[in-house]
Amino acid sequence: MVSVEKYEAVDAIILEADGLIDKEHGYGTPIYRRLTESGIKSEIFRVRENVDELGALPLKPLILSGGMTEVTADIDWIRKFKSFILEVITRNQKSDSVQPVFGICFGAQLIVEAYSPGSVRYLDDPEIGISKISLDIPSHHIFKGIPAQFDAYSFHYNQIWSNDVIVISDHLHKGHTFIQAFEIPTGNAYGVQFHPEFSQSEMKTLFSIYTKLIRDLGFDLEPIIRNLPLLSGNDIILSNFLSKSGAR
Repeated sequence: MVSVEKYEAVDAIILEADGLIDKEHGYGTPIYRRLTESGIKSEIFRVRENVDELGALPLKPLILSGGMTEVTADIDWIRKFKSFILEVITRNQKSDSVQPVFGICFGAQLIVEAYSPGSVRYLDDPEIGISKISLDIPSHHIFKGIPAQFDAYSFHYNQIWSNDVIVISDHLHKGHTFIQAFEIPTGNAYGVQFHPEFSQSEMKTLFSIYTKLIRDLGFDLEPIIRNLPLLSGNDIILSNFLSKSGAR
């Protein structure tokens, strides 16, 4: 049983899915670190273990982390997680009392799959390392202070496409066209397929944790880690989301 009182005093709640970024920490940790560095108070809520308590959380902005389970999987915590997020989006669309939602990678996939089932499919040519992002809507508030074209860290083997969302950035990768950033119409919900929250060192450690998976996907891990560039500044996307939501 989770004590939900500690979430009352935060600026944002990080909904952490499964998976590890190192031997001790889950995918919510780099989000928590970047928010803390920006003076933003947050707490991590571990969804897989506590999914039945999602409804008890206060109406704070939600940031959905990356994860390692398919959002299309017929698994109890995934089904309940999607149902909860759909309820939040539907409430946002119908009421002035809103709960903003932002998803990263798995989190973005879960948002769009909850809202528009069938939007997430397996990517035959995974993106691991760097994605070159091009914004279709450079003036979008989520990307304030971000160039219209920029590099971002990526680690995903699923793709998003939906005609039911506002496309902020679409992407061509080895013949596949999919969405890198989107907004749910009037839903106060957003998602990015890439990872704005990771530092270079965190990303390298993440790759080393999933060495076998990456090799099974057909990638040589050593040059990926060796050539991974130092990126900074993409985490402003998190602050932009919270500023627009009124949390900052």
